[in-house]
Amino acid sequence: MTSAVIDNITATNTGNKVAFSISHRDWLYSLLFLLSMSMFGLHFPLGYLLVPVILINSLVRNRYDFLIQFILFSVGYGFIDTSSLPFKFEDILLLLSFGSIIIVRKRQKELKRATLAIFAYIAVLLLFALMSEESLSIQFRMMRRYMFIVTIYFPLLVFANREFDLMYFFRRIIGYSILICALYAVDCYILNGFLLVPGLKKWGFEESYSYLTVILRPLSMDFPRHYPQGVYLLALAIYPLCRYYKLNSFQWTILLLGISSTRTMSFFTGLLVTYIIFIGRWKDLVKYSIGGIVLITSLYIIDGSTGGFLRVKSTVDQFVALDTARDEEDLSEFGSGRMAQIIPKFTLLSEEHRVMTGFGFLHPELTTISKYQIVNPLYIDQSRAEEVATGVEVTQVQTILDIGVIGLIIQTLFYIYLFYIIRHFNDSKYYISVLLALSIFGIGGFAGLCQTDGVTLVALSFSVIFLSRTHIKSA
Repeated sequence: MTSAVIDNITATNTGNKVAFSISHRDWLYSLLFLLSMSMFGLHFPLGYLLVPVILINSLVRNRYDFLIQFILFSVGYGFIDTSSLPFKFEDILLLLSFGSIIIVRKRQKELKRATLAIFAYIAVLLLFALMSEESLSIQFRMMRRYMFIVTIYFPLLVFANREFDLMYFFRRIIGYSILICALYAVDCYILNGFLLVPGLKKWGFEESYSYLTVILRPLSMDFPRHYPQGVYLLALAIYPLCRYYKLNSFQWTILLLGISSTRTMSFFTGLLVTYIIFIGRWKDLVKYSIGGIVLITSLYIIDGSTGGFLRVKSTVDQFVALDTARDEEDLSEFGSGRMAQIIPKFTLLSEEHRVMTGFGFLHPELTTISKYQIVNPLYIDQSRAEEVATGVEVTQVQTILDIGVIGLIIQTLFYIYLFYIIRHFNDSKYYISVLLALSIFGIGGFAGLCQTDGVTLVALSFSVIFLSRTHIKSA
């Protein structure tokens, strides 16, 4: 019996969490891969060699590592700026996933239902696209993001004809999450640059994407904001930390330093709310709810006295100011300018009578239809006022712009139905925990259910629960 299975039995039968630990080899191997990703993101030649070598080695020796590594690599997740590449590696993942549908035997009724639901969902997306005036060739570039739910099949192919140990997967996810947070913390608080997570958006470091032009300001006390794309993996770690594993104070410190470097309130909130909900016991729920309120209050006070570094005070103050908003200009300042993005586009959506069905999947650069070209008077920076009526930093609102209110309802029902399919599986709530966290991230424009990085992680959470219950065979 493996140690992971013993952990599972202990946690399930006694209700006690066990101390998290993995081998030194696993720590070093994971770190080597992440640093290789950093080199790849910096266009350092050694990274181009190490990443594929490590992936091949993982495929042969440890498919848990391969699964996590390949998803991190193909989607980028803050380490690789996929827009700087000649083609998107995520499309390889998408093609492999569609191919997996053919290869994987669908004997289980649950998998058959999931397959039918996914194809029905894609058909609905296509229907909304056909209702748009934009060409399908342009729309597909944006619609494909929604379609990454099909990556449910990639893990099924990777573990076809193999046993799957969910507890070991959980431990690997937690390990990678801790290491990524460590890289975030070192990059932000020590190196003061983007050396270790070079694929992130860089305000003030726009030219630092290459190892030849990288800019570092070590110990300058100028801490650049590190957007949370790299630490989305934490959404997959919340449930096992709530139910099965406990971290020591050093590991928690690393996580909190990495999280704080993102300075993203929707990310903080998504992690905190999901953790509180899935902690399990009412006593703990009340305790952590009170703790969460105390934490946010403390952060508000500390943030206010330190110049707003964490952006907690500014976020809370925006909600207070919302109550006194007198016109569109006042309202546009809410959400760090997100309402300025939304208001003119929703006005056009209403004028075109497309609130229920959306504009279709407009492309912010390739769409040239004149009716969808707008001048946004609410931007402070009027140099970017001319834009296409798409691209807002609230993923739920973006979904309405794409496929309307009807589409948002269908999308919500689809993801709920996926849970209904696996509701009787052990740890099926894991899927819900990931779905909830990423949906809350989406309120701030991060991940969500209309972005590749968010949908892929939701698909992964579904797959591992399915794998833990069934034995998949290939054709």
